[in-house]
Amino acid sequence: MPKWFVLVWVGCAGEAGRDRGRGEDEGGACASNADCPEDTVCLAYGSEPGGCAPTCSASADACGAEATCGGVGLLSVDVCQEPADEEAPPDEEERPRIPCATDADCGEYGDLAVCAEWKGLRDCTIRCDAERDCDPPALGGVSFDFLACSEDEGDASRTVCLPDEDCYADPMSCVSGVPGF
Repeated sequence: MPKWFVLVWVGCAGEAGRDRGRGEDEGGACASNADCPEDTVCLAYGSEPGGCAPTCSASADACGAEATCGGVGLLSVDVCQEPADEEAPPDEEERPRIPCATDADCGEYGDLAVCAEWKGLRDCTIRCDAERDCDPPALGGVSFDFLACSEDEGDASRTVCLPDEDCYADPMSCVSGVPGF
């Protein structure tokens, strides 16, 4: 399966600095990027507290032998992340997120980046006007649609790209262009 699937659904860090595939703690617990040292990103899984994960846009070698370098959601950030199961998206407790409190916490990820709420958790994502705004480009003829343009639970005046819950029940319904499916 193409690497974009991995980029959409995985990240590293975890419970208050717990090792999640990067080999070492980069700065401990965090609530937003402001709590992390330079060249790291506050990254959390599901409802777990965040931990500071190294950015790796300059060099994938920063991730070590047991982690890969890739993006989180549709944000313009690359972080070290543990390898993903490419067959299915992770359940909600395994979904990586960049925790935030305000839109300003997400500003470094682009003009469309905002701090949105979904299922009581706040994390950085992008604004959208239509479903297609949440679709990554096809790779090798394979398209993924694991995000949906939905109402921000924290601000009903806007729509943002959030996980598509239908994909948790039937992941292959959110993939097209794969031979044999």
